[in-house]
Amino acid sequence: MAKFITAITPETTNQQLFDYVTSFVLHQGRPSVTGAGGVCAYRGSEGTMCAIGCVMPKNIYKPSLEGKMIPDFWHIIEDLDGRKPRTLLQRWVTDIQRFFLLLEDLQEIHDVDAYNTLLEFRQSHEGKNLSPGEVEKAWIAANRKRWSDAFAKRASHLGVKFKPNLWKQFGAQFNLQEG
Repeated sequence: MAKFITAITPETTNQQLFDYVTSFVLHQGRPSVTGAGGVCAYRGSEGTMCAIGCVMPKNIYKPSLEGKMIPDFWHIIEDLDGRKPRTLLQRWVTDIQRFFLLLEDLQEIHDVDAYNTLLEFRQSHEGKNLSPGEVEKAWIAANRKRWSDAFAKRASHLGVKFKPNLWKQFGAQFNLQEG
């Protein structure tokens, strides 16, 4: 059984974070969206999390962070102007800044390379005599395939190796410790 990170520490490597996030996304099998509109979210309406949300400890997350992308987090660091981070959010952003490019790529893959809504997928499969449960399983399988292909393509660019079946070992290990 693979050992996954339980917190982002100074010793965490790009490979470890990549393994954690890709395994999380593939295990979840669905995008993290709010409501019927399918707007991407760090914390989705059905308890889902996006590629960044899954590395954001519960005590860091605030609904006001929704809609912010990785480049927006640079402002948090710039606003410190050399001072020591005081808030939990400032400390977390400071800890993950070395992973910004990796996380930005993973966020883009999760947000873009998926059938964003089950409704969209269901409409594209009308007339195939599938039950709602079968359509949902097909949607999750299609998302996993699209994400796996995208992760595999980006891995070498990110200097990591994509392990396509690692997510199957992940189980319920998806909670990073609070920062």
